[in-house]
Amino acid sequence: MKRIVLLLVFMVCYGNAQVSDFKSIDFTLADNIAKLNKGASLKDMGKLVYNLTNKLSTDVEKFRAIHSWVCQNIRGDYSQHTKPLRKRRRYKNDDAYFTWNNKYRKKAFNKLMRRKLTMCTGYAYIIKELSFLAGIEAEIIDGYARTADANVE
Repeated sequence: MKRIVLLLVFMVCYGNAQVSDFKSIDFTLADNIAKLNKGASLKDMGKLVYNLTNKLSTDVEKFRAIHSWVCQNIRGDYSQHTKPLRKRRRYKNDDAYFTWNNKYRKKAFNKLMRRKLTMCTGYAYIIKELSFLAGIEAEIIDGYARTADANVE
C-alpha cells in the first residue's frame, strides 16, 4: 500500500512539474536580448554568450536567450540533410561511409561557424556549446525523426 501511495505522489508531482515550472518566469527580457544581438558573429562565442546572458539571473532565462538567438540567427541548410543521405546510398561499406562522414562533419561545422548554416545536429551542437560557455549543463540526446525520405518506426 505504501508503494502505491508513493507512486501516486510521484506521478502527481512529476506530472505537474513542467506545467508550473515556468509560470512565474517572464521571458521578455531574454527574448529582447536575443533580438538585440541579431547578426552577432560566432567567431567569439564567449563574447556572444556574455552579451546574451550577463543581464539575466536564472539559467532558464539564459538558456532561453541562447535558444532564441540560435533560432533567429542560424538558418537551415537542406543540402546538409540530403548530402549524407545520398552518400549513404553510394557507399556499400560502412567503414568507407563513416570515414567520409567524419570529414563531412568538419566541413559542416566550419559552414556553421562561417555562414551560420546548419541542419539538425548542428543546432544541437551550437546550443550545447553556447550553454557550456554560459555555465549551463546541456546534453545532446541522439534520436531519429520521421521525414518524407525516412519513415523510422
